Amino acid sequence: MLIAGTVFGSTDEAAGIILGMWDYQLPFTQRLFFSAIGSMGHFPRQRAYTAIAFEPGSPRAGSNDSDRDDFVETSGFDNWLDFSLDFVLPIGAAKENSVVSYHLKDGLLKSQPSDRRYWNPLTSGVTLFTLRQYNRYQTFETDVADYERTIHPVELGILYDNTDFPANPSTGSSQYFSYTQDFAWLQSDTKWNFINFEASKYLSMGKSSQARQRVLALNLWTGYSPSWDEEIDAEGNIVLKNNPPYYEGATLGGFYRMRGYPSHRFNDRSVIYTSAEYRYTPYWNPLGDISWLDFIKRRSWPSRFGCRWYRAFRHGIFRRGCQLLGDVRASVLGVKLSYRCKRK
Repeated sequence: MLIAGTVFGSTDEAAGIILGMWDYQLPFTQRLFFSAIGSMGHFPRQRAYTAIAFEPGSPRAGSNDSDRDDFVETSGFDNWLDFSLDFVLPIGAAKENSVVSYHLKDGLLKSQPSDRRYWNPLTSGVTLFTLRQYNRYQTFETDVADYERTIHPVELGILYDNTDFPANPSTGSSQYFSYTQDFAWLQSDTKWNFINFEASKYLSMGKSSQARQRVLALNLWTGYSPSWDEEIDAEGNIVLKNNPPYYEGATLGGFYRMRGYPSHRFNDRSVIYTSAEYRYTPYWNPLGDISWLDFIKRRSWPSRFGCRWYRAFRHGIFRRGCQLLGDVRASVLGVKLSYRCKRK
């Protein structure tokens, strides 16, 4: 089990708190694990690539042909709370024990597990069912009025992880399939759903004279919202109905996918996204010679540099580009440098 939290603030009046607990094994159970994480914050410049209505024939904010400056940016609250319950199936590597142990040296595995060579959930890897319920409340404060939206969706998914080390994989693969539904209950006023599938494959390229580990990481992500609908209002504008909010469902841009674009820059009914990332872990570690960091006991995370190529097709959206990434991590201290380029 891991418990962590942080409080943050800035000179331009942004302030918030984040608290989380991960992988708490429930009493009197062997295979049920509970996690919860939540945040409360107020931000001076919340940005949303979305619009309540738009004219027929004109690009919708957040769509493929939308202008990069077509967004709403105001101050507001962004509060969220996420619960998840995972059940580890008694098959594969977790047949005898739901907790899998990994033996590391300087952040990398000492030896590769022999049971992860082949794709077979019955004999290798870890399979788990996950039930997730999450909540988000977001406001946009304008001179005319304050706009807000609350969601309370439920997600049911299944994950098969056949990688050698999930925190920093070098071989194997993983797949995740899920269905998400918001029933328009509690403060939520919109019913919407989303079907999601993601697959990753990792190919080890071994060591070199300068690298402790070299990995080619491939990823495919696709999703579709069957509930998404469009209607014409009394003024002749197009209004979206039963669609996920701009930050849920088929959305691209930000921290996880297409990081060369702003957070949730694109959002639509469906998505197909592919990427290839080259991960390079050098022997050289810039933090290794800093004596005052010795107390941190930097043993969990290696330095890593990578290059990612991606393609994304989203209901008429096509994007491709590359990212050069580098990070130097310690168990409690992180520094990240990145350079991104993109082409339409």
